[in-house]
Amino acid sequence: MSETELWVADFNQEPLAKTANWFGQVYWHGHLNVSLIGVELYHHGKLLSETRKKNTYLGHNDAIDYMHTADAAFDRDDQLELIVKWEANSHVYEESIPLQSRKRFFALPSFLNPKTSAYSM
Repeated sequence: MSETELWVADFNQEPLAKTANWFGQVYWHGHLNVSLIGVELYHHGKLLSETRKKNTYLGHNDAIDYMHTADAAFDRDDQLELIVKWEANSHVYEESIPLQSRKRFFALPSFLNPKTSAYSM
């Protein structure tokens, strides 16, 4: 979760997938509609993935994908940070979301309970 609690992000294995498909989503929790500019994923301080979504409008609890990969998941000790940039009321904003590994004890699909996602904050 971002410091202002306006954004929540996760990175999970796709439920019921035959291969190890992983995807990341970021969720807007503000009450105003905003225009998403882009999302950047950093791995140990280096840019790993960049998603430009200029003029993508999000309302309360809307989500957008920021990464999809068939590669193996990150290691538990990896430092992951998501930077979200958006525009509202003619101002551009930026927030950082640190992603931390979480151990899941039950194999429920993450869309049923996002708090049990493999990487979230």
